[in-house]
Order: sequence, then C-alpha cells, then structure tokens
Amino acid sequence: MIAFVLMRHATASPLGRSDRDRELTASGRTEAAAQAQWLLHNMDASTLVIHSPYRRAVQTASIVAETLMTNCVEDVRLGADRRESDIIDVLGDFNGRPVVLVTHLPMVAEALATLLQSSAGHFHMPPATFACCAWDSFIRKRAVLLAYSAPDGALLARPGW
Repeated sequence: MIAFVLMRHATASPLGRSDRDRELTASGRTEAAAQAQWLLHNMDASTLVIHSPYRRAVQTASIVAETLMTNCVEDVRLGADRRESDIIDVLGDFNGRPVVLVTHLPMVAEALATLLQSSAGHFHMPPATFACCAWDSFIRKRAVLLAYSAPDGALLARPGW
C-alpha cells in the first residue's frame, strides 16, 4: 500500500515577477492531469494532497486533488526555500494517512534519496515526476520505493505491489 507520494510540481513558466508567482504552462497542466490519473487508480480514497505555497505547486496540487476528489492543504514547510528535513517532518505529521506532497527541487529529490537511504544523494525528477513509497520503518525514517513516474511515460513499478 502506498503511504506517501513525493511529487515535483509540473512545468512552470520561466521566471517572472517572482519565483513564488510562477504559473503552470499549458503543458504543465496536461502533465499534472496525466499524472493525477495514475494516482487516481493507485491511491487510497482517504489520500490528502499537501502542497507548497508557491503558485506552481498550488496549481499542480489542485489538479491532483480534483482528480482524486480530495482536499488540498498548504504547508509552508514545502516551499522552494526549505530543506529536505522539512518534507520528512511533514510526512511525520501525517503518518498513517496516505498523502501526496507537491513541492520543489532540489529538496524533493534529496528527501527521496534520504528516505530510501540512497547513496546517490538525489533522484532525477523532471517536472510532474512522482515517487510512490511505503514505510519500511517510520521510526527510522526509512522508505521503500514502489513506483516512480515521469510525465514522459516512464513508469518504474516494484514487482508484486
């Protein structure tokens, strides 16, 4: 069973007035919708979507939440200016409830590597990529990767789940 999903926001417009206000492009909205369809067929009905306060993450999360027919919650600890440990803290707040966290690079890729105890340091996560994980040991903050999906159609799924 999927315990949590770490997702990078979908493709956003180039820098404009401020980094916080960057919006999704048309292709970004399409990416988010396609990824949300996969999540719809693989997530528990009680899933909660938690997102960064940055506009591109809010828009990505809204598309995912609408598809999953669930709620969105904003958490400032998922902002682009935060650290990987903040993601892990947010996951701790919702242990026991499936969540989709929508956030930013580099912290989402670094948090995934930390939770999977990977020596890589970070994972390649293009816009709208997500990683579905289960807890191997919540107390030790160690997870197992169940599926990894990029919007280009690449899907890696762990056999037998």
